[in-house]
Amino acid sequence: MRLLRNGDRVTVRVAKWDDPKISRRVEAVINTNSIVSKIPAKTWKELDVKPAFKHWQTQKPADLVLFELRGHRASDSVIATKGRASLSLLVLTSVGYWEDPETGWLH
Repeated sequence: MRLLRNGDRVTVRVAKWDDPKISRRVEAVINTNSIVSKIPAKTWKELDVKPAFKHWQTQKPADLVLFELRGHRASDSVIATKGRASLSLLVLTSVGYWEDPETGWLH
């Protein structure tokens, strides 16, 4: 797995945790200004650290919740791909969204 660099455009695939065939793709930009984003993708996966992205159109830095993930469970997986490199992440809940503790849905 190769290092994803600042400014790299990636495809973020959001998949249902219980049915990965159901998914949608979102374009994003790697933001290495985030401390965790400076970690190589392989290490992200091994350490279960969530990198930060910027939306490719607005360029606003945020975690994955920027990508209109309302209606997704916090346990849904996100797969970021760039060429042959890819990593699977959990949806973050830290930027302006909250997770319903009973249902796991983001609001």
